[in-house]
Amino acid sequence: MAVENAQYDRNNPDNSELAKAFFQEVDRATQQAYLHAVSVPSLGPLTGLNGYTRRWGEMWADFLQGKAVMCMAACFGYVIETFVSDQRSGLAHRIPDGYTVTPQMTHGGTRPDLVLAEKSGREIAWVDLTASQSVDHIFDKAGWSKQISIFAEVTYPSLDPQSLTLMRQNKDNTGTLSQQEFDQRIKQAAETYAQVRKEWLSIGEIMSLKFLGDEIGRSAEEQRLNPEIRQDHISEEIRWYFNLPVPPDKKLVPSILTALGVRPASWGFTTGYPASQRAGETWLIDNAPQLLKQG
Repeated sequence: MAVENAQYDRNNPDNSELAKAFFQEVDRATQQAYLHAVSVPSLGPLTGLNGYTRRWGEMWADFLQGKAVMCMAACFGYVIETFVSDQRSGLAHRIPDGYTVTPQMTHGGTRPDLVLAEKSGREIAWVDLTASQSVDHIFDKAGWSKQISIFAEVTYPSLDPQSLTLMRQNKDNTGTLSQQEFDQRIKQAAETYAQVRKEWLSIGEIMSLKFLGDEIGRSAEEQRLNPEIRQDHISEEIRWYFNLPVPPDKKLVPSILTALGVRPASWGFTTGYPASQRAGETWLIDNAPQLLKQG
């Protein structure tokens, strides 16, 4: 990916140049960390680096067994952050001579992933490592621009069905792939994702209002006056189909429907219910990993 949303201090060109070079170095390390995590998804000996990597190892084993695994994307992000910030990983960023870099330093209500500072402790720049799907989220954080004049996001590809398909292909790898091998497997993963997407859309056909409408048991007028009738019905259908203990959070249902190729509005999800195909696919990865295995 890239360095995104970089902000520099026009009144301090020396620090700005130093920070720019550091951002580029963090970007290099981040892309290498991502390549390694996707090439060797078991993480090999790096599983033991910290609690995040150990947790990923457990989640990955469960995923390969077809078990429902929650919050894989978040844990994957912590793995990338660990590889980039922990010098023991062999994948971490280089530290500029004469300076220090501190990971996960809390500042009030925010916590930059990396803080570049002088040896004296005077901070120069902050960096946030961000999955591409969440780019721009530093602007949602507590007043970065009021606390530091130089900062940036460094992005890496989000964990999505295509990358998980690629990682499944790499499950027995013990070393990082070459760029040529990586590109070839990306192509294969895209083909597999297309198959899985087709399966999701076939599920969507039986989640449509046309298919399930007669089961609602309430008049069209009642449904028009009370959108929750349809909302609750499809939420329960999703719970039943995916064998969940409880229905998914109603705010997430429109995204799940979108990922299944179903119009959320047909089920009463209109104003106040945003929908994201990526968010829906992430939910499907967590709750129907066997589809990726079949793909």
